[in-house]
Amino acid sequence: MLRYSPRRVRLAPGAGQVIRIMARKPAALAPGEYRSHLLFAQQPDPAGAGDAGITDAGQTEEIGVALTALIGVSIPVIVRHGETAAEVSLTDLALQRAVAGQSPVLSLDMQRSGNRSVYGDLTVSFAPTGGAAQVVGRAGGVAVYTPNAVRRVGLVLDPPHGLVLADGVLTVRYRERPEQGGALLAEASLRLP
Repeated sequence: MLRYSPRRVRLAPGAGQVIRIMARKPAALAPGEYRSHLLFAQQPDPAGAGDAGITDAGQTEEIGVALTALIGVSIPVIVRHGETAAEVSLTDLALQRAVAGQSPVLSLDMQRSGNRSVYGDLTVSFAPTGGAAQVVGRAGGVAVYTPNAVRRVGLVLDPPHGLVLADGVLTVRYRERPEQGGALLAEASLRLP
């Protein structure tokens, strides 16, 4: 369904390259979301091939090995055809209280239904009883891709110094990314004693 060009690129540090992607949908394609990935992987330097990392072998019996990390990036490519819709709900909120030297963690389930993925940002705010709400946690670019119906999330919270997460309400909001309009997709609250 996807064609792209060029097939290989050589990039200098800090340089960029335009990749053209063409989607060719078959005539009898069923409505829904189709997902693939573009994998950009660093290739080993052929100049270093054959160098076994042996140093000063004539004077010692030691052998050295050089390890080179080859970095890759996978970018999802999504094609939507026909009518697509999705809904998401935030369920099973639970706060794992901070232990000495560790931050509190809010765990929750993101439950998706429909024939498309959801993608957005999570924001957690805490409003103490009789006080104003303050943001205590964020996670950007959180997705639940099809065909997955549930994603379990553990969000590390960072309350301001002196703010105790007790006697108030934690509220989690899941919104589209700002460049997609920022619409509220789901919201849930947890009352803390």
